[in-house]
Amino acid sequence: MIEYSPHHIALLFGDFHDDALEHYLSSEEYNEYYDSDFRNTDIALYWLERLVGSIEIYNAEYRGYNLYKESLRQIIISNGVIPIDACFPGIEYIEDMDEWRKAYQQFLFVLWDYLFDEEYQPADLSQYRQRIDYEFVHFPYKPELWKEAKYKNGG
Repeated sequence: MIEYSPHHIALLFGDFHDDALEHYLSSEEYNEYYDSDFRNTDIALYWLERLVGSIEIYNAEYRGYNLYKESLRQIIISNGVIPIDACFPGIEYIEDMDEWRKAYQQFLFVLWDYLFDEEYQPADLSQYRQRIDYEFVHFPYKPELWKEAKYKNGG
């Protein structure tokens, strides 16, 4: 059984929230961000490097690495979304749901390639069990804080 939380990967995107963008970026950069198109891999990579670049999950020795990885893998497998309030310009403005889903999935694969030094491999979705206990969800890199596991839909 693979324990995960979709919120693990979401923890990396705090700076993609409008308030954070407004605070950390100059007016010019802020406008540049919203004029970007995340369907373009180079542009998506630029903003990932700029806004997620300081996170130290890029090597397997970092505590929480596998939890971040499985969080993103489960979102990709389930055709889900990162549970965050963030705008990914170019993708957010697509009105056709099928086209939006395709562009968002492409962005998730760009994110995978950016974060993890390994080729994406799908896994069996039935092997995933979502934990919802606060410490596990909010502190994937500090297992010493985790308490008794609580799972979505009981258990």
